[in-house]
Amino acid sequence: MSTRVEAVVHRQGQWWEVEIPSLGQVTQARTMSAVEAAIAEVAHLVTGQPISCFDIVMDIRVDGIRSIAQRAAEIRSKRERAHELEREAQEATRALAVELRNAGVSGRDAAEFLGVSHQRIHQLTS
Repeated sequence: MSTRVEAVVHRQGQWWEVEIPSLGQVTQARTMSAVEAAIAEVAHLVTGQPISCFDIVMDIRVDGIRSIAQRAAEIRSKRERAHELEREAQEATRALAVELRNAGVSGRDAAEFLGVSHQRIHQLTS
């Protein structure tokens, strides 16, 4: 069972200052990649529970920038959707290229239909 640990993370000069209200603790880290580990370590030291059992939730704040974590999550989600759409487009392109070539359509004409180079048609249909 994991233990939820909430932290407020904000920029303080060149450091990320981390407040962990439920534990009454404050820590800091130089980079965001080190923040979660610092929170887990403090939680471990205070509670004695293994580091792996903590579910860390961070409220990240930078003066003048709103909703950082939410906006970053939305961007990651959009990137994931874009990658999935790209994979689907590649598969659809390959399938239609094969159909066109099997129907006797030239590689150059297939390329024109699909908006790719004739060399790409050759790669897809070989």
